[in-house]
Order: sequence, then C-alpha cells, then structure tokens
Amino acid sequence: MQKKYCSFYERKKYIFFSLIICLFASAYCFAQADSIDAVDTQLKSMPDDTSKIILLIKQSQKNLSNFNIANKSLQQALVVSKNINNKYYQSRCFQLIGNLNLNLNGDFDKAMYNYIQSLKIAEETGNKVQQAKVYNSLGSLYGRKNNFKEALKNYTIALVIKEKIGDINEIAPTLNNLGNLYYQTKQYDSSLYYHSKALDMRIQQKDTLSIAVCYDNMGNAFAQRGQETKNKNDYFKASDMYDKSLKYFEASGNELELSRCYVNLAEFYFERSSLFSIPSDIQKALDICKKGLDLSTKIGHSEAQVASYGTLADIYESEGKYETALNYFKQFKALSDSLNSVESSKNIAEMQTSYDVDKKDKAITILNKDKKIQNAELNKQKIVRNSFIGGFVLVLIFSFFLYRNYNEKKKVNIQLSDAKSLIEAKNKNITDSINYAQRIQQAILPSKNNLIDLVPQSFILFQPKDIVSGDFYWFGKVNSINQQNNVSVIVAADCTGHGVPGAFMSMIGNNLLNEIINEKKITQPSEILNHLNNQVRDALKQNEKGAETNDGMDVSVCCIDTSKSELQYAGANRPLYIFRKQHDNFIFEEIKPSKFPIGGSHYGSGSQTYANHTFKYNSGDTFYLFSDGYCDQFGGEHDKKFMSKRFREMLQTMQHMPMPEQGKMLHQTIETWKGQQEQSDDILVIGLRV
Repeated sequence: MQKKYCSFYERKKYIFFSLIICLFASAYCFAQADSIDAVDTQLKSMPDDTSKIILLIKQSQKNLSNFNIANKSLQQALVVSKNINNKYYQSRCFQLIGNLNLNLNGDFDKAMYNYIQSLKIAEETGNKVQQAKVYNSLGSLYGRKNNFKEALKNYTIALVIKEKIGDINEIAPTLNNLGNLYYQTKQYDSSLYYHSKALDMRIQQKDTLSIAVCYDNMGNAFAQRGQETKNKNDYFKASDMYDKSLKYFEASGNELELSRCYVNLAEFYFERSSLFSIPSDIQKALDICKKGLDLSTKIGHSEAQVASYGTLADIYESEGKYETALNYFKQFKALSDSLNSVESSKNIAEMQTSYDVDKKDKAITILNKDKKIQNAELNKQKIVRNSFIGGFVLVLIFSFFLYRNYNEKKKVNIQLSDAKSLIEAKNKNITDSINYAQRIQQAILPSKNNLIDLVPQSFILFQPKDIVSGDFYWFGKVNSINQQNNVSVIVAADCTGHGVPGAFMSMIGNNLLNEIINEKKITQPSEILNHLNNQVRDALKQNEKGAETNDGMDVSVCCIDTSKSELQYAGANRPLYIFRKQHDNFIFEEIKPSKFPIGGSHYGSGSQTYANHTFKYNSGDTFYLFSDGYCDQFGGEHDKKFMSKRFREMLQTMQHMPMPEQGKMLHQTIETWKGQQEQSDDILVIGLRV
C-alpha cells in the first residue's frame, strides 16, 4: 500500500490540536499535583497511623479512573499498615491493589499476586469478611480468563461465607458476579435471575453506581439472548435496561464504568441494526463508540479501549469503509495481544502453585520443629545409655531371654500377617459382592430420564452414603382401575439404615410397589401406603407374636393427574414441600405426613391408615419429595446439621431457576457444606414443576 503524506494545511491542523491537548494535559497534571499535595498535608495532621491508612484508601477509591494516583495511595497505605503490623489493612490493601490491576490495567499477573497475598493474611487472622471479598475477586479474575469452573468455585465459596456470617451488604456483588458468569456460559435465564436479585438489594441500599451496573448486566443478557434467538422483544427489553443503566452511570460520575457503558451501548445498536435493519442504529453506534473510546483513552482503561477499537472496525467495515476499518482493527489487535499473552496465564498458574507450596512449607516447618525436639530427646537417651555402660555384662545375661522372646514374637507376627492377608482377601470378596449389588440396585431403579418423560421440568438428586443405598425412588405412568386417564405416580422412600441392610429393604420396597401399583392398579397415595405397610409387615413377619424387628421405611407418594390439574399426596413420616406460583412470587406450603412409618413391630397390628391429601395445582407450581439425608448432613463452619429451615430457604431462592439447574445447585451446596466431613446418610431429593 502506498504511503500517504499530510498536506501543509493538515500538518498545521495537527500541530494546533497537539498544542490544545498539551495544554489540557498540563492542566490535568497540575490538578493531580494539587490533589496529591492536599492529601500529603492531611496526612501530616492525622493523629495516628490507622487514620492515615483510612484516608489513603479513601483517596485511592476517589481516583479509580487514574491508575497511578490510586495505586500510589494504596501502596502508601500498605507500607503504613506493615509498619504498625495491622494485618486487617494489609490484607485489604493487597486486595484493592489486585482489583486496580485487574479492572483498570487488565494485568492478570499482578492482580493474582496481590489476591494471593491478601488471602494468606485473611486466613492467618481468621477474617471471614475479607476472605469472602478475596474469593469474590478471584472469581472475577478467573471469569475474565474464561476459566468458568474456577470462577464458579470461588464465587460459591464467597457466597457461602457471606451467608454464614450474615454479611448482607456484600451478598449483592457476588450475586452480580454469578450473573456475569452465567452470561459468559450463555445461560441467560440464570444470569437474569441473579442480576435481578442483586438489583433488588442494590435498590434497597440506594447504591447508584451498583444499580447502574445491574441494569447494564441485564441489558447485556437480554441483548445476547435476543441476538441468538432473533427475538426482537428481547432487544426492546435490552434497550430499556441500557437506558436506565446510562441514566444511573451518568448520575454516579464514575468515568470507568461510564466508559464500559458506552462500549456496551455501541455494540448493542450495531448488532440491532444488523439483525433488524434499523438504519438510525448505525449512526447511534458510531457516535456512542467514539465517546467510549475518548473516555477510556482519557482514563487509561485498556479493556474498554480494545472493545471500542473492535466495534469501530466492525461498523466501518459494514459501511464499506475498509481502510478506516483496517486502521481500527490494527489498533484493536495490537492492544488485545498485549493484554492476553500466553505467558500471563502461565504466571497465574505458577502463582497459584506457589501459594499451595507455601502452605505445605509451613507444615514442613512445623514438622522440622518437632524433629528438633525428637533429636534433643535422642541426645538425652544417649547420655542415659552411656551412664549405664557398667551394666553391659548384665545385659548379656538377659540377651538370651530376649532372643528367645524375639523368636516367639516373630512366629506370632507371621501368624498375624497370614491372618491379615486372609482378612484382606475376605474384605475384597465382600466389597466385590457389594459392588455387584450396586449394579443390581441401579438396574432395578427406574432411569432418571424416564422421570423427565413424565415431568419434563424435574430433577433427581440421588447420592448414596455407601456403595448401595437405603434410599430409593419409584415412578411410572399408570391407568388405574377407576380412572380413564393415565396418572403419574412418584415415590421417594428412606429405608431403615443405609448400606447393605438399607439396600435389602429398598429391594423389598421396590418389588412391593411394582405389585401394588403396576399389577393391582392402585393409584391413590394413601391406599398405596396402606397396602405397602401391610405387605412389609408380612414380609418381615412383624405381625407374629414376639416379633422384635422394627425395620421399615419413611415414604412420600404423589399422584399427578394432568387432565384435571390435580395432585394427591400421602406421607409416612415424610412431608411434601410446595412452592405455589403467584405472579412473580412463590408462596411456600408444607403438607404434613402421617406420623408413623411403613412397617415396624412396635406399631402394633398395622391397623393404622394414612391420610390422603387432594388439591388442585397451577402451572408453574413446584413440588419436592425428599428423605432426611440432605437436612441431617453435618458440616459448615461449626460442624452442625444443614437443617430443614436452611433447606426451605435455599429452595425459596432457587424458584426462578430451571429444575435441572436447581438439582446442580443443591448438589454443589451440600458438597460445599460437607467439606471434609463424611456423608452422614443417604441423600434423595426429587423436584417437580408441573
């Protein structure tokens, strides 16, 4: 391509604008210098070092659009906090410096280093609030690097900590980050759910900037979903969200976030013009994108600059202005490559490894201390041994007896070794048998996909404590004797015990349910339980005089007739949870069970009957059948049970989520709660949205 030279007039114009820019830059530098001098004057008048730290942190947050000023203030605060050995502010400064490098410079290496330093100090001092903040920041970093698994892990840890300590003000940022993460993975319904929850909290807190961010994120989700589904309605919703977002960003005066808002709006109008041929949107996109580029260049926001260059290249290319488009694309490529080098990802992994190694080094240091103590003890033993050298002859006399005892012990050890080998062989045979029993149990249980055929919006969380389970489930579509329409029957059962004993009971229960429902065509839940109770007692000979076995099971049964929008329920010691949909809210209702189990000799002749509950349901109502394993799981910070109250509250927060996502969230939550604890019991939860 031939190089083009500027005319004399163009060079004069260039010199004029350069002088204007220099004048503005000089004025800006003098204003910064005045601001820094004012802070230095205030620092000298501060009564103590802690007040100095607080002032410096506030100063950094006021200058988030200028990396150099904000970073200088935080570095000063970090030095002062180290001088007075204030661990809280050391951890806080490291985290804020990490945020600065991540959000303003896009420097992932420095951000990761500072987050690791902050987390170390927070863990040493037991500062849960600060730990949650760092995990939240780590989630953002991994999300920006497209490592969604690590991002979700860190956000979940942060949310669990915040909920445990009741840190209401800090829950909204994590909900917002989870919304962004689901947006990145194209799960837009979940993204909108978390962003709307965060927005409700931010409106209550009257946080202008955070409200703007929530609206902006919801606009992104609607726009992206509209683009993928070609849904014009989603684009109108996105436009409404962006308008509200821009209003709040401008009111907040935060130039960093305002530059991001400009970039989002430009991309939105460009995409909408391409999809729905709206000519005015092209010019809107161009004007707003240039605003975003000017502002991001002014404040040094590299990532917004990259996005602006890319969008401008796309706009000019769509208009056939290829030379201008190429120029912007070159600037986009150069800046993008500098921010996303392979070496950066490698350094992050190395720092994470370094942090893990540092933890191990501390453990080794403790072991070395113990070793020194042991060496000192050995030296004492040597002194004692040397003082008794004169008794050497006496030792020789007894050596014969010791040798004889040694031979006897050797024979015993050989016998013990043989016995150990025999036990290990038997244990292997037993384990192999149980593993085979597991395959049999899994073959007998209905496929989870069959439940989706019956109720498309559903899930099963089935997690045995041991290899085989005492919990089991049963479901199927049956045409009862007295009904013309097919009805769906769903059963959740918790047998006495777990492992092999529980599995035997589950096999009995499964076979009896097949006979009662499939062969006898009984579909009324209370009658199913009455027959099941009588047949379990007969099978275990609990009706005979002198019977002492109390084995049985707790069961909940639902029968769904979709033609009538009717659900029947009966329970033996297990309730039914219902969340009824009323507009955008969900009202919780619990249907109590009959207070006696299936089977058990201590319940007399088995003449008791189970109550039947019949009610109408509306579209969108959600039902849950479950054993007691989830609520009885020990864990958490204080090693307590999860409890039914926390279980209900968690279900309430998930009602806007699709049922498969609810199942995943229940699994993730109980695994986080359990931690290193052993699973307490078999876990079974069935969720249905009809």
